[in-house]
Amino acid sequence: MTTTTSALHLLNPSTTALIRPALALASWTFVMECWLYATRIPAISKYNVRTDPDATYADFNAHIPRSIQWKAENYNHLHEQPTVFYAVVLALAVQQLGGAERDDSAVTLAWGYVGVRYVSFGAVLVLRCAACLFWGRRVLICVKTG
Repeated sequence: MTTTTSALHLLNPSTTALIRPALALASWTFVMECWLYATRIPAISKYNVRTDPDATYADFNAHIPRSIQWKAENYNHLHEQPTVFYAVVLALAVQQLGGAERDDSAVTLAWGYVGVRYVSFGAVLVLRCAACLFWGRRVLICVKTG
């Protein structure tokens, strides 16, 4: 048996069913990382942010608008609680490699967790957009009448 064949043997359907939600969440983390850098790097130049290694996180964020900071906060959150999720999913997948039966409830819970992460981000995004629209209209009304 070749190495390729044995590696494919390890990826049986019950194992990949558990790994897929972890890959989906990891993919979302990479999407957020790209969005973070696509907005933060130009902001550093635009707002003349000091990149001194002795500067604190608060010093750095003092010059960057909130609309850019929240992307970094979301990215940071994707490296906090989900680490436990990754550990549990991998432990369950290894257990299934050892011959344990496939647990469909674990797969459902894993996808549920990933869904909650996606939906919570979407809800925050919608609320931020709604707040911008609401307050933006208020500011325009004040400017026009003032």
